[in-house]
Amino acid sequence: MQQAAHQYTLRDEIDRQRACKMTYFRLYRAQIFRIQMPLIPDDYPGGETMLRRVLEEARLERTLKTRKYFLVGRQTIGENAVLFKFARTRKVNTVDFDGDNFYKVAHPDHPFIHVLFDLKLQICAIERNSNFASDVDWSAQALAKLLAESHAVKRYDCEVTFDAIRDPTELIEYVRKASQIINVFFDVRRVCIR
Repeated sequence: MQQAAHQYTLRDEIDRQRACKMTYFRLYRAQIFRIQMPLIPDDYPGGETMLRRVLEEARLERTLKTRKYFLVGRQTIGENAVLFKFARTRKVNTVDFDGDNFYKVAHPDHPFIHVLFDLKLQICAIERNSNFASDVDWSAQALAKLLAESHAVKRYDCEVTFDAIRDPTELIEYVRKASQIINVFFDVRRVCIR
C-alpha cells in the first residue's frame, strides 16, 4: 500500500515538471525576394507585404510521400505580428494484443510547433520541439518550402529563405541602442541575368 502512494507522488511530480517545462525558440531572418527582376516594372509589393499575403492565404499545405505539412490556428497580434501552428501528419505504429497474437496498428499523429512572425522586422521565432523535428533548422527549411508553395510567391517568381540569427541578444541590443543607422548591408542571392 505504501509503495502505491509513493508511485502516485512520483507520477504527480513528473507531471508537474512537464507542465513547468520551458519553451525555446530560435530566431530567423525571413526573406522573400525575387529570383530575377523583370524588364518592365510590375506591381511587386515588397518583403513585408509579401510575407503578409503569404501568411494570410486561406490554406497553405504541402503533401509529400507520406506526410502533409500545413499551417493552422493563425492569429494576428497587433498590426505586425502573426502567430500560428506549423503542423505535420505522420503515422505512429503501436503494438496491440488481442489475446493470442501481437499486431501493429497505425495511428495518425499531428505534431506541431508554434511560429511567431514579426512582419515589419521580417523576423521569425520558431519553437524547438523534438516531437516535430530533431533540429530547428530543419523545421525552418520545411516552413520555407511550405511558404514557397503559396500563390503569391509563385506569381512573382520569388524565393523564400530563413537564415538563423546566431546571436539574437547582441543584435537586439545593437538595434535598441542605435540612435541612427548609417550603413545598410544587403545580400545578393543570385547572379543577375542580362
